[in-house]
Amino acid sequence: MGWLFDSKSQMILFDTSNIKDMQDDPYYNFLKDNYLKITLAQPALYFLLGGMPGLVYGFALRTVFTWHVTWAVNSICHVYGR
Repeated sequence: MGWLFDSKSQMILFDTSNIKDMQDDPYYNFLKDNYLKITLAQPALYFLLGGMPGLVYGFALRTVFTWHVTWAVNSICHVYGR
């Protein structure tokens, strides 16, 4: 997980020279321009639709579960893969 915080990796992650065709795409520009709004609206929407259980089960636990599955696949592949 350390590569996420390495400054050299960060430079590679934020380099957009290899996606010139996507830089003018309206969809991706919308997501980039409204990232904070979209990120904050998601838990609010779950809360509005389901109250506190909707927020906890629909947003928080689902997000944590997805993180664990992602990291588990990475860990299992490093342990048992070549």
